[in-house]
Amino acid sequence: MAEKQYLKISLFLKKQPNITEEFFHEHWKTQHVDVALRNRTFASKARKYNQVHVTLELREQARSFGITVMEYDGIAEVWVDSLEDWKEVLADPDFVKDVGAI
Repeated sequence: MAEKQYLKISLFLKKQPNITEEFFHEHWKTQHVDVALRNRTFASKARKYNQVHVTLELREQARSFGITVMEYDGIAEVWVDSLEDWKEVLADPDFVKDVGAI
């Protein structure tokens, strides 16, 4: 049996300049993710959700190996069945209002 194929959405996030790196990562992995998962549209359409936390320390380590580093603080990865499902999530006004930028 063939494995189900999903569309992976990768969102590259930058924290707001007026908050600390520590606050951003703690809030994102605790409170913010709970808000997203409580949204009915997101919960019904997202097949998998993952967070990649990119700290200043990790960026500096990558640079020490000569790797060009993009300036973002995290990657939210969402797997959905289709682009239409992702558009439905983004069209949900509660999702947009509640999940917005931190």
